[in-house]
Amino acid sequence: GMRTAPEAARHYCVTRSAARLMDVYATALTRPLPPPPPPSPSPASQGVTPA
Repeated sequence: GMRTAPEAARHYCVTRSAARLMDVYATALTRPLPPPPPPSPSPASQGVTPA
């Protein structure tokens, strides 16, 4: 049967967003991840004690 306009629009939106999600997921899988930034040194980790 014929779809109603809101139903067709919702189906299109869901399909498009799912395709975009899969594209982003595939890109993330194929592209090497950048190395994580080094942790910033905090005074506590350096053993600095308050006077």
